[in-house]
Amino acid sequence: MAMAESATQFAWGNALKKKLLQTKVANGFDFSLQTLKFSRENLEREEEEEEKMENGLKRLRKIIPGGGGGGGLNGGLEEEELLKQTESYIKCLELQVNVLRCLVETNTI
Repeated sequence: MAMAESATQFAWGNALKKKLLQTKVANGFDFSLQTLKFSRENLEREEEEEEKMENGLKRLRKIIPGGGGGGGLNGGLEEEELLKQTESYIKCLELQVNVLRCLVETNTI
């Protein structure tokens, strides 16, 4: 399609473009520049989201003990295991906070 778009001043370019656009309708493909631009923008957006996710996981690996943020083997835990470990770690921290609250309440009475 790019070749046809770049040669619209020639008859063969217009014919090729027309044929591609007709094929699009028959096969369900959309070769228009607007669609290609939209697809590229979607791809860029997905890549940005993926990069944000990877950066977040790297930070999480550094925070969670045993998460592998210290440069361990394989770069750390896989995503699913890392999230399970994070959940467990948060529950443990919550339990510790509750124990400390009880100790404070007991000692202040």
